[in-house]
Amino acid sequence: MKIFDAHNDCFTGLKNIKEVKDYLKRIKETKYIKKICCVVWTTKIKNPLNFIRNVNKLILDNNLNKKIILCIEDLGFVNEKNFDKCIYLLKCVKPFYCGLVWNFDNKLGGGAYGKSRLTKLGKKLIFELEKNGICIDTAHMNKKTFNDFIKITTKPILNSHGNFCFYKKHCRNLSNKQITNIIKSKGQICLSFVNEFISDYLIDLSIIAQQIAVFVNKFGYKNLSIGTDLFGTINLPINFKSYYNFKTLKDELKKLCFSNKIIRFIFYKNLLNFYKKMN
Repeated sequence: MKIFDAHNDCFTGLKNIKEVKDYLKRIKETKYIKKICCVVWTTKIKNPLNFIRNVNKLILDNNLNKKIILCIEDLGFVNEKNFDKCIYLLKCVKPFYCGLVWNFDNKLGGGAYGKSRLTKLGKKLIFELEKNGICIDTAHMNKKTFNDFIKITTKPILNSHGNFCFYKKHCRNLSNKQITNIIKSKGQICLSFVNEFISDYLIDLSIIAQQIAVFVNKFGYKNLSIGTDLFGTINLPINFKSYYNFKTLKDELKKLCFSNKIIRFIFYKNLLNFYKKMN
């Protein structure tokens, strides 16, 4: 069993730098973990540029870059005045992906709970990021911003941690039309484990397996990956505490007659192939 998680918030979800270093060391030494996208959630960070720079240094200084992939959630700190400075830093640290927004509107576009469309500045930023090989994460875009984005992007579309309106209606979840657009672009949808986007009741990993089964039945398995949102929320399945619990998820999928081959593609191969294609 190998794992490639598209969304882990350890940099801002753990209490201090020592906890982060200890956690990343364990990730590095765990053989079944293929790669982890560790995300800098910038929304409440006072100096995002310094934080991103320091996190990148931490990854490189500790020789973690073979397993730990730097990503950024919410580029809302970018504005007209600091635009060139931000682009320079992003070109230097080269994150795998960046999200333009979090849950609320900013100068770039509309977040999941917001009402704005993609702005002129947002379009300018998308052009620069894609020109420099940095993927745009659509996970927190509202429907208007998502629709504006797909009209101008030239790349396969990524949703790093999302769920589905066909399973539960929620503004953070993807409609069938959005799912189809991502699949047509040869993109990846990475399934989030966040309880509130899946059910009004406490869930366990059997419900995650059921959600995977419904998606695969509707759309196939080649565009589905995993983006747990570990450390980004406390609302996770009751029997999901660490990557070790993927063994339980695998068992639940086997009960639903998933083959080892399809489980491998969902757990890591789909996202690994996408990552290689985008880099």
